[in-house]
Amino acid sequence: MKKIKETIIDFFSSKKHIYWSITILIIVVIAIIAIITVSIMLKRYTPEETENILVEASKTYLNNHKENKPNENEETKILASELITEKLIKPLDKLIKDENCEAYVKVNNSQNNYRYTPIINCNNYKSQNLIDYITKKEPTPTKDGLYKINDEYIYKGEYLNNYLNFANYTWRIVKITPDYIYLILSEPLSDKTYQEITYDDRYNEDAQSQKGKNDFTISRIKDTLDSIFSKKFKNYQSYFINHDACIAKRNPEDIDKSNQVECQQTITTPISLLTVSDYLNASNDELCLKALDPNCTNYNYLAKSKNSWWLLTGSKESYKVYYVANYGRIEIDDANSKKTLRVVTTLPTDVLYKKGNGSKNDPYEIKTYAN
Repeated sequence: MKKIKETIIDFFSSKKHIYWSITILIIVVIAIIAIITVSIMLKRYTPEETENILVEASKTYLNNHKENKPNENEETKILASELITEKLIKPLDKLIKDENCEAYVKVNNSQNNYRYTPIINCNNYKSQNLIDYITKKEPTPTKDGLYKINDEYIYKGEYLNNYLNFANYTWRIVKITPDYIYLILSEPLSDKTYQEITYDDRYNEDAQSQKGKNDFTISRIKDTLDSIFSKKFKNYQSYFINHDACIAKRNPEDIDKSNQVECQQTITTPISLLTVSDYLNASNDELCLKALDPNCTNYNYLAKSKNSWWLLTGSKESYKVYYVANYGRIEIDDANSKKTLRVVTTLPTDVLYKKGNGSKNDPYEIKTYAN
């Protein structure tokens, strides 16, 4: 043992041996770096991984070419070929674990927040949006399900797989139009701050009291919703796209479920509340015809809630507003009374499906890419 120790000491005591040791060490390090570099250069990614790579490259591309950023409410398309030319990504045949791939990234500007949607089309993989996934999966309804009515898809019935997780909340998909995916919170907001919210508490000349006004455009509840949007959904504002919320007043005797009455007046907003028509449409009971019909609680997934919650729609009386009672029926109350909130918002129709089957235990999820 002593001789071995002395031999090692003698070896490293020699300058020649030290130089050789350093040289060998340098060669080993260089070889390791070369192996890692080659591995990285030759590595190919799954299409799902490539979607993320395309988005990050597109962000860099737009930072380098600010003149190509879309203006508000506009869209631009960045081709993979442009990213390759800028050396921000490798050629697709050296990047993706698939063949014959084409790709691009759509960039949308919503209130100066940028939303990125990568689209890949290969032999064995195609980026799929949520709507295509849902409409292909959902069977033709016989009772509960997704109904095609004119140019809209509407969820009707009691037991539905229309849950979606998004922005740290669970939502229900209400309907899908050519422009929007309408969502409503699966339950009213649980924060104590929003447990007792008045629609409005201003002095009303007709009632000659503080019963409030049911004009949504100037209401207290609009101010509350604006605050919720800025505080709770700050990191997702590029997905909460503006929609025309229908705010016209409705007579309790009106027989209409198409929003024709409510949409006689609209306001553009990223979040709002549910209209009377949308609530009636969720019921599969043929006797659900008017706002106050008790049958509208039947076969209606929106009828189950722990709390009473405001609807968007005002009655013809200037201080009266529709709401859904905790037992599921639509009722009318003074605007200055207190209810909870089930926020409504709209997603763009091109959001990409990520996972989930829409059930309560396995809600849909979408892929989100934003600044």
